[in-house]
Amino acid sequence: MCLVMPAALLIAACANIPKVTASALEAAQCMADFVKARPGVEDVVSRIDNEPGVGEHATVAYSFRDHAGYIRRDVVPIFLDPARGLYGFPLTVISAEGPLAPATSDLEKKCPIFGYLILGGI
Repeated sequence: MCLVMPAALLIAACANIPKVTASALEAAQCMADFVKARPGVEDVVSRIDNEPGVGEHATVAYSFRDHAGYIRRDVVPIFLDPARGLYGFPLTVISAEGPLAPATSDLEKKCPIFGYLILGGI
């Protein structure tokens, strides 16, 4: 435990503790497992990313070939929606011709996660 260490060790040991909750990582892993089962998906990774202005959050990244044969990579950030108590991801980061686009409702049935749209103001 970090609190019983000397100050120098406390800083070194506790500085790298992720701020992402276990439930966020579980939601990301569930999504990663779901994506792995989709045909044509490669290089599926569930990880913690740290973006300036956003901070640490769970992310699922995967590769697939588009209709022209080019390799594409989707990186899907996962955030908590406190109002719903569920984790969500912006639908706008999912490639329209990617393997996850037609399956988001199936994903929502299998995992504690949902897709949402970001609507801009006028």
